[in-house]
Amino acid sequence: MDGTQTMADSALKGVGIGVYSPAEAQRLTRIPASSLRRWMQGTARNDRLWQSQHSTNFDGFLMGFRDLMEARVVHALRKAGFSLQELRGTMDYARVQIGDERPFSTSDFKTAGNDVFLDLPDGVLTVSRRNRGQTVFRETISPVLKSIEYGERNAERFWPQPRKRTIVLDPKIAFGKPVLAAFDIPTDAIARSVEAEGSEKAVAKYFDVPVSQIRDAVAFEQNLAA
Repeated sequence: MDGTQTMADSALKGVGIGVYSPAEAQRLTRIPASSLRRWMQGTARNDRLWQSQHSTNFDGFLMGFRDLMEARVVHALRKAGFSLQELRGTMDYARVQIGDERPFSTSDFKTAGNDVFLDLPDGVLTVSRRNRGQTVFRETISPVLKSIEYGERNAERFWPQPRKRTIVLDPKIAFGKPVLAAFDIPTDAIARSVEAEGSEKAVAKYFDVPVSQIRDAVAFEQNLAA
């Protein structure tokens, strides 16, 4: 079986899960693909932090939608100064408390996550544990979670521009690619169409979408490319 067929099969298995290559995940989150691989595949010296939603028994590496959301929290904690050792301890503890392989992408974590950082064992938070735990959750994690929409328990949709809410990532639509929320049209398809046609109005007429939303899609794609 060639690589093209394998990737196609993986995409089909990704219905409702989302499918992202490391490069696409980097484009959507601005997290280096090398970091994503290291966190989810491990290295010769360190085990992975968590397992991808996709099988890794083919020549490639793919992430699911919840992997993407998990990575956003991990990235925020790394920027806040958490070492990989601290992150591994935090995730292991949260995994046991919440009962999920990807605890950071659950509504349980959103509502009770502060306790994870207050009660972390093994002295990981040793200096002003209570204050640091509250600060970590309030200043580092809460802003990352605000743009996530949850179902009964797990992250289900991500609004990359939560104040505007015209563009969404939903693993049940277009394999989790960014789409116009009201029309389910991928933003990259709109941007390519505008580039080809040279007219936002013509593309708006073709897709039967307001020009304002065509502009939102184009601006979003341009921002991703910046």
